[in-house]
Amino acid sequence: MKKSNITIIAFGLFLVGGMLALYVSSKYHNFEVDQELTKNKEILLPPFSVIVAEKGSDLHIEQSDTNKLTIEYFPDKKIPSKLYAVSGDTLHVYTGLRLFVKCRDLTTVIGKKHKWVGINDFLTDSLNIRMSGGEMYYNNERLNEKYYSDKVDPKLLNISIVGKDSAQINFNNLKIGNLSIKSDSSNMNLFCDMKTINADLSHQSYLRIFTNYDWIQIKRDQSSSFSTNQ
Repeated sequence: MKKSNITIIAFGLFLVGGMLALYVSSKYHNFEVDQELTKNKEILLPPFSVIVAEKGSDLHIEQSDTNKLTIEYFPDKKIPSKLYAVSGDTLHVYTGLRLFVKCRDLTTVIGKKHKWVGINDFLTDSLNIRMSGGEMYYNNERLNEKYYSDKVDPKLLNISIVGKDSAQINFNNLKIGNLSIKSDSSNMNLFCDMKTINADLSHQSYLRIFTNYDWIQIKRDQSSSFSTNQ
C-alpha cells in the first residue's frame, strides 16, 4: 500500500475517533447538566390506600411512614397544573412529570394507559393490581437483602392481578403466598418465589415463570402461552 494511502486512512481514523470522543463527551456532559438542573418538590399527603395512575403518567411507589409525593421537574419548565388529586382513600396521579409516591399502607394499584408504574420495596399483607396497558414493575430486591435470610421465614404477599390491553407486567424478588392472575392480551414475567398460582390467560396473553412455586393451576385459550422452569 502506498504511503500516501496509509496517511489518508490514518487521518480518516483520527477524525472518526475524535468525532466519537466528542459525541460521548457531549452525551456525558448533557447527562451531568440534566442531573444538575433536575429539582425535586415534596408535598405531604393525607392518608390513602389506593393509587390510580392515569393515562401517560410515570409513577414510582415506595413504602414509608410518611405519606408524600415528590415531583421531579426542571426549574425552567412550567409544572402542569394538575399532577395529582386525593379523593377519599384514593390518590390519582396524572401525566406531565415523573412522580415518586411514598406511603404507609397500600391495598390497590390501578393503571389506566399509564406510561410506567414501579413499586419498589413495598411489603403488605395483600395487594390488588389492575393494569390496563402500560408497563408495571414490582421489585423487592433491597427489602429482601435487608430483612430476609435463610434463617428467617419471610412475610408472604398475597396478590391479585388483572392485566389487559397489552399491559407489560414484571415481578422481581417477591415472596408471594397466593397469586391470582387474570390476563387478557397482556404479558407477565415472574422472577419470584410463590406458594400457589391460579392463572386465567386469554387473547394472546403469555405468562413466563422463572423461579419456584409449590402449586399451580393454569386456564388458557389456544392463543395464549405459558412456560415455567419446573
